[in-house]
Amino acid sequence: MADFQPILVIEKVAMLFLVLICGFYAMRRGFLFDNTPRALSLFLVNVTQPALIVASFNMEYSAEKIQTGFLVLLFSVIIHLCICVIARLVFWKVRDPDSSHVYQCCLIFGNCSFLGFPVLNAIFGEGVGVFYGTFYCIMFNVLNFTYGIHLLRRGRGEKPKWYRAILNPGVLSTIVGLAIYLLQIPLPSVINTTLSTVGDMTFPVSMVIVGALLAKMKLPALFKNGKLYLFVLIKSILWPALLIGIFYLLGLRGEIAVLCVTMAAVPSAASNTIFAETYESDSALAAQNVGMTTLFSVLTLPAMVILASLVLI
Repeated sequence: MADFQPILVIEKVAMLFLVLICGFYAMRRGFLFDNTPRALSLFLVNVTQPALIVASFNMEYSAEKIQTGFLVLLFSVIIHLCICVIARLVFWKVRDPDSSHVYQCCLIFGNCSFLGFPVLNAIFGEGVGVFYGTFYCIMFNVLNFTYGIHLLRRGRGEKPKWYRAILNPGVLSTIVGLAIYLLQIPLPSVINTTLSTVGDMTFPVSMVIVGALLAKMKLPALFKNGKLYLFVLIKSILWPALLIGIFYLLGLRGEIAVLCVTMAAVPSAASNTIFAETYESDSALAAQNVGMTTLFSVLTLPAMVILASLVLI
């Protein structure tokens, strides 16, 4: 693990927030169109993020790294299963089923790759953060394309296609990257440079998307909604703080614990809004949850990462 410097995390989150403002400004000025966020999201999920993942595996083989990666995957499975249960318990009393399902999705599925990866790079070092984060996101992608869709489609007589647990861009690109890493397949310089260049677009594009989504909201009404503040408290503070406490009580220390807390502390994923709109759920509520957790993440994410580093390292 690279020498942890809290200022690097703060600077990285602040930089991403400034890019978000650029997306907000562009949408408000009409430089982006109503369908731009969805189009960019499809581009990001299917092109830039897979390129980023594959590029992150193009490094010299290390048995220690691969063991750590699979340990991260194990922790990710346990954490995601736990948060699914917690989300169900916390939001089952919400009267409107659509709202309940959206709240659950927004609590379970955070912005792990779009915002989590650059923060992990700041903690663990360039490339290594994405390498470990990719293992964490395997379970995220499996659940997002199965249980997440199941929640948002519930009551509509449709069943999710469970083969999407494997046949989705996140998992497929991880399989390709793992093959390159384990077999030490040399990539031509032009291919590696292309993957890195395209993959690096993921971070700014993701923030432009979130900024554009925020620009489409009525911000005064957003800040007057007390339920959103409660959701931010649960998602961005209580849940990662609970995870820190559990790790501490179990005697779990080090880089994996900090990584898991970081991924738990990221704001709700923009994909929640896209999926909610696609499957005719409450996309407006999803966008509000994504927007508020993203805005507050400028403060909450560095705070939780710094707290985790103080307690767990």
